[in-house]
Amino acid sequence: MTIDLSRRRPQVRNIKLAGRRTSLRLEPEFWDALDEIVTRERSSLSALCERIKGRRAAANLTAAVRLFVLRYFRGASTEAGHRGAGHGRAASRGSRNGTL
Repeated sequence: MTIDLSRRRPQVRNIKLAGRRTSLRLEPEFWDALDEIVTRERSSLSALCERIKGRRAAANLTAAVRLFVLRYFRGASTEAGHRGAGHGRAASRGSRNGTL
């Protein structure tokens, strides 16, 4: 199996925060995750980053975005998150009993 390391290089994108342009440098996997999150949350990238910026505990916005993405998907991987998505242990038990 070959891993394409060129895809792992951080990419810079410009976003607007409070009407000002700023740059974020993230790995493509984080950009993909952010695109998925804004689609799921029916938001824009700028609006999501504004929200992250307002609640950040990390030293810089890029670190705060990475932590947000991690926490977002970790939250979705809990039992409650799995139930909400219709899969996981709880859903498996229901399907064995003939109910979903």
